[in-house]
Amino acid sequence: MSGGSVTGYLFSDFDFQNDAGQLHTSQTNPGGLPFGATAELSIGAQTVDINIDDDDTLFDDGFQDAPDAAELNQFLRDPIDTTDANGTQVSIAAGSTVEVEFTLIAVPQGGGPSIELLFVSAGPGENMGELSMVVSTAPLTPGVVYNIYYSHDGGGASYSNIVCFARGTLIRTPDGDMPVEALRIGDLVETAENGARPIVWMSQRALLFPARQLQPVRIPAGAMGPACPFRDTYLSPLHCVVLRHPVCELLFDTPTVMSSAQNLVEGGLAEQHGDTRIVEYYHFMLPAHEGVLANGMETESFFPGPVARRGLDAGALTRLCALYPSLGDDNAAAPFPRAHLRIGAHETRVALHYLRDAATERLTRQALA
Repeated sequence: MSGGSVTGYLFSDFDFQNDAGQLHTSQTNPGGLPFGATAELSIGAQTVDINIDDDDTLFDDGFQDAPDAAELNQFLRDPIDTTDANGTQVSIAAGSTVEVEFTLIAVPQGGGPSIELLFVSAGPGENMGELSMVVSTAPLTPGVVYNIYYSHDGGGASYSNIVCFARGTLIRTPDGDMPVEALRIGDLVETAENGARPIVWMSQRALLFPARQLQPVRIPAGAMGPACPFRDTYLSPLHCVVLRHPVCELLFDTPTVMSSAQNLVEGGLAEQHGDTRIVEYYHFMLPAHEGVLANGMETESFFPGPVARRGLDAGALTRLCALYPSLGDDNAAAPFPRAHLRIGAHETRVALHYLRDAATERLTRQALA
C-alpha cells in the first residue's frame, strides 16, 4: 500500500446555512443543494491529520478506487481522537474505510479563488460511514463565509495537490506575527530595511513523501542568536537566511549576506529531516526581494529566479507570469535583483565558524562581567 497524508477539518466544525437540509452526516450526494447555500468554518476549529493506506496516489472514493469492486483499499492508518470547535469528543477508529462521498466548490464571499471541498466519510465499510471530515484543495479561513455549490459525486484529488491548513512559520506584519498560511495577496509584511510592503503573489505546495533533497530543514530556536529564531523554524532547503554581522564585512566586503538553509545544515547550525511523510511549503513575493522576519529570524521573500521557478506548479507559474510576462522564458532572469549577496556552502562554513567564535567570546565577556 502507498497512500499518504492529508489535512482537514471535522465536518462538525462547519456551520451550513440555506442548504435546505442537504448537508448532514448521512448525506452521500447533495445534488439538490440550493442556490445561496453557504458554509462557515467555526472560529477555534482545529485541523485533523488524516493518514491513509491506499494502493495509488489518488485520495478519492473508495468504491471507485477498486475497479472490480472486490474490496475497498482506502483505510484510515491511525485513529482520530480529538474534539470539535465546541469541545465535543470525536473518535474514529484506525482501519475505518475512508471515502470521498462528494465534492463542493467554495467561493469566499469577500472575493478570492474557488476551492474544492472534499466531504469524507469514515466507517466500517463501503457506504457505511457518516460524514466525518472535510478536506480542501487550498487553505480555508475560520470565520470566513463561503458560497458553496455542488460539484460532483465522489471524485477526489492527488495527495500531492491537497494543500491545507498547516499552522506554520510566523511572519512579521504591521499587525504582529501572522501564520504564513493566513496571509493573502495585498496583505502587508514588514521588511528588514524598507518598512511594510504588500504581498503581490503567493503559492503553496504540498509534497507527499518528499525526496531527501526536498525534506524541510529545521533551524533550532536560538540558533542564530538570542531568541533568533524564537522557536524551531522549518524552511525548504534552498530558502535563504540572512546573516548580518561585522565579520561578514571582513569576509565578503558587505555586512549582510544570505545563505540557503541547506548550507546551514552543512555548517552544523541546522538539520534536515529525513522521514517527513508530507510537507507543505508556502511562498510569498513582494514588489522587490526583501528580508522578512520568520519566527523572529530574518529570511528572504520569494526570489523568482530560474531555479525557484522550476519548483512551482503550473498554476503558480501561470500567476507569476501574469505579473511578469518575461518569466515565461525558462531561462529569464528575475525581474528584480537579490536583496543581498548570496554565498555558497564553503563561504557559509567559514562565516559560521567566525560567527560562533564571536558569540562564544560575547557570552564569556557577559559571564565575567
